Amino acid sequence: MINKILLHQKIHASGNYNTGSYVPPPTYTSASFYIIAGQSNCGRAEISQMSASQKAIYATGSVPNQYIFNPGYSASINKFNPLTPGTNTMLYNWNNLDEFGPETALSTLFASASSQPRYYLKYGIGSTFLSGSAPLDWYPADTYNNNLKAYINNAVQQLKGQYINPTLKAVIWMQGENDATVSASAYYYGDNLTYFFKDFDSWWVNAYQLLNIPSSSYEKVIGRISSFGDGTEVYRSNVRAAQLNYTSTASNNATMINTDNYPTASDGTHYNATGQIQFGTDIYGVIKNL
Repeated sequence: MINKILLHQKIHASGNYNTGSYVPPPTYTSASFYIIAGQSNCGRAEISQMSASQKAIYATGSVPNQYIFNPGYSASINKFNPLTPGTNTMLYNWNNLDEFGPETALSTLFASASSQPRYYLKYGIGSTFLSGSAPLDWYPADTYNNNLKAYINNAVQQLKGQYINPTLKAVIWMQGENDATVSASAYYYGDNLTYFFKDFDSWWVNAYQLLNIPSSSYEKVIGRISSFGDGTEVYRSNVRAAQLNYTSTASNNATMINTDNYPTASDGTHYNATGQIQFGTDIYGVIKNL
């Protein structure tokens, strides 16, 4: 009897058991997936700083068909939520709950162009280094790097559970201001950035093989640090040169966003509401056709 039951289960699972109760395997749809990571210029601006005309465009509630996974918003229950600027767009170590970054203008522009659902993961942490000088850095195997990968894995599995195959379109990296304050961190920024993405590339290939999602070629979008009003970033030129060099190397599949003209808050470092809107708009110009 046991063998007959097992045989029945095997035949039924194969779809060859002709009883009329066969349930076909689920059909997966593909959806664009974007990762935004780095430090505080991933979004320290606030909705309250927007002008009335900006709020009328970018702060009217959830952006249609756009979804965000942001551990800064839902650290205890990490999941995708409708992307709502000023509600779930803050940094991981937020100062104000209504913070937002480039995802606000980026998602709004995508939603205006198409009804296609899109998914974003945001993990921005202020005052962080790439250099590996402390265990909380973004350097491969350090805490923030490991956390980023864990969040991505979680996000992908959630989408798979909804029969969605995420197609990674872009990794948006806005970081380097802290490294510009330390001579050694700035000097080795180019090497560290190269290693960061080399490690990520290898990890992502392994991830999509394990999670059975289609492979995809993605763009690396690097926001070039500016923050000229911050007198502590005495080695800024080293970091900026490294970012330019990385994005100028064709094999890296990377594009640099020039942030030099973005207006900042009074601290001279963080892009204000207008600056973050422009940042998202410039990113859209780079990746809209991917």
